[in-house]
Amino acid sequence: MVATAPAPKIPTTKEEELAGLSYLQQLYQNQYSSLAQSINGALERLADLNNTHTTLDGMEKVTGKPILTPVGSEAYLFSTASTKKTLLVHIGANYLAEKTTDEAKGFISKQIERQTAFVNNLIKNRNDVENALLEVSYRIDELTTES
Repeated sequence: MVATAPAPKIPTTKEEELAGLSYLQQLYQNQYSSLAQSINGALERLADLNNTHTTLDGMEKVTGKPILTPVGSEAYLFSTASTKKTLLVHIGANYLAEKTTDEAKGFISKQIERQTAFVNNLIKNRNDVENALLEVSYRIDELTTES
């Protein structure tokens, strides 16, 4: 014998429908807020990747010149840009790989493409949730203005 869940109760009164719609509205609002925060974080990451790519494009301009090297989130070390043609690139899971400047630019470009697709997907999902939220809000307005 297979156990089955009882069928959801279909609202029979206006108050029950309003309660269900209000619950849905709150769920959609929470999803919307969560997606908005995720979009902001993903856009920050994308901006960081673009800054890295721009810096790599200008590497030949700073080679052999004094630069500030970050040693943490708010500390910098005075140093000289190496004339060496390779650098360490974070490739994920706390691993670094030695790559040439061109290889690093290619790697970062792929990361930018992936991050852009991720941001676009988040925006699509947020827009879908927003549309659902508007539909529910419209239905709530309809029910509360009915006589």
